[in-house]
Amino acid sequence: MRQQLRPLRHGALARRCNTTGGCVVATLAIDEGVNIREYLRWVRLVSKECLGLHRNRWYLLLMNAVPEGTGSRRRVCIDAERLGSTMRFLNHLCDPAPLRTQEMTQGSAHRLVAVTCRAVF
Repeated sequence: MRQQLRPLRHGALARRCNTTGGCVVATLAIDEGVNIREYLRWVRLVSKECLGLHRNRWYLLLMNAVPEGTGSRRRVCIDAERLGSTMRFLNHLCDPAPLRTQEMTQGSAHRLVAVTCRAVF
């Protein structure tokens, strides 16, 4: 099977690693604090009861934001199970040490940004 390489930013490539998923690899040295890619897809409101089953599993990432008018009963999640960019594999990294996620919220727009927390060579 031919591997598909898709350029991201700053020398990072997304490629299919095996038959079940993909990964992100660095082709150039990347400095600390560089934004690699945004994780943005479907936003869902999830009840606290549902969080115990799905918290940061599969392609569902829990955000810290609490929507106005819901008190603390509901939380915002980004869901990229069926659609999304290559950053949906962020939860499936074997070694997530070089990356950290940074939450960005502006009005009703919610996104996670993958940022390098140390230089990658």
